[in-house]
Amino acid sequence: MKRVLFIFIIVATIGSAVGYRWWSLNMAPVAAKKARGAVAVVVAPVKSVLLEDKVEALATAKANESVVITANETENIAAIYFEDGDQVKKGQLLVKLRDAEQVANLQLAEVALAEQEREYRRIADLVKNRTIAGSELDRIQSLIDAAKARIAAEQAKIDDRQIRAPFAGQLGFRLVSKGGLITPGTVITTLDDLATIKLDFTVPERFMTSLTKGSIVRAYSDAYPDQVFDAHVDTINPRVNPITRAITVRAQLKNQDLQLKPGMLLKLELIHDQRQSLVIPEAAIIALKDKHFVFVVDAENKVSQKQIEVGLRKPGIIEVVAGLSIDEQVITQGVLKVRSGATVTIQEETWREGGGA
Repeated sequence: MKRVLFIFIIVATIGSAVGYRWWSLNMAPVAAKKARGAVAVVVAPVKSVLLEDKVEALATAKANESVVITANETENIAAIYFEDGDQVKKGQLLVKLRDAEQVANLQLAEVALAEQEREYRRIADLVKNRTIAGSELDRIQSLIDAAKARIAAEQAKIDDRQIRAPFAGQLGFRLVSKGGLITPGTVITTLDDLATIKLDFTVPERFMTSLTKGSIVRAYSDAYPDQVFDAHVDTINPRVNPITRAITVRAQLKNQDLQLKPGMLLKLELIHDQRQSLVIPEAAIIALKDKHFVFVVDAENKVSQKQIEVGLRKPGIIEVVAGLSIDEQVITQGVLKVRSGATVTIQEETWREGGGA
């Protein structure tokens, strides 16, 4: 009885071993494959966007026109017609100097002119009647011309004592007072035309061929962090600095609300190239030496590897010059877990792999 039981145990053990061996060779791979399933990946479409190639620079804001208002004569101030920071028009009277003497001299010159003109008319009648020689008219005409010149000279002296705005703009602080004596060079105030702001900046000479008048410039100020000021290239210096190998560019922007002031530091972006291009996320790129590849997923979730040519790089994206078409789906997460020809499962963008790419 014991011998029969022993033989039964040996036979059962051998049968179990043979059965396990057959299952491991035939059924285990199938079960493992089913357990693993398709690799889950995240994809992104190839997009067409407007790419801008730009150069960054710094510039100090300058007024379109800027002058220091001074006097041409030494005289006391008779009247002041402006306040600090006033907006003035071209030709507006700002300061009047004492001019009583010049006004009196002008009146005398005007009286003398009127007298000479009356004398001319009287002599003209006499010449017409051949009472006196015609040369007398020439003498009187010379006196008339001299009188007109004296009037112009006295009027110019009066004009020099009337200080006017040479152009429209905003005045600075008033630095003189009524009754004060000023001399040539005495600063009365400043005047700036802020309607247009000039921005002078430099760029490396290698960008010279792509610089053109009218090129787009964007300006940013720390004083207005959420605002972009649109400008354009107005002038390109014909000379390159032989030391820095840079060229100076002048841009202009319309300062409609007078927000920008002369002397402000601005950060600039010079757009020297704009083009419509295909882009993909940087995470989709597989770099092998000097070559670049991506995994593309078709409509049947099959993976294929494609070699591409890349161009401009921007934060988070890269330009595709050749190798892809718009709306193709490229793998951005899971690229290290797939092979060409494999079938994958597409996950939503919010999904993240535990092991990264």
